Amino acid sequence: MTLNEITRSAVLQAVAEYDRLGRDAFLERYGFGPSRSYLLEIDGKEYDSKAIVGRRTAICPDGILWDVTSSPAARTILPSC
Repeated sequence: MTLNEITRSAVLQAVAEYDRLGRDAFLERYGFGPSRSYLLEIDGKEYDSKAIVGRRTAICPDGILWDVTSSPAARTILPSC
């Protein structure tokens, strides 16, 4: 998945997960630190932009979550999203 292929729906799903888990747990779960330069603002709330976009779970347009955190080999067999 390239940056051009990231959909609004995928970002909103990641934001919902961020809200559900909380900032610290979300960042820890996906191995990110706090954003230092750029924040994503949605509905007046700020989110760590790199963590939202770069998380290691690809959210495909059909809504399927492909977790690639457990297996590096999984990255090579994911369907194109």
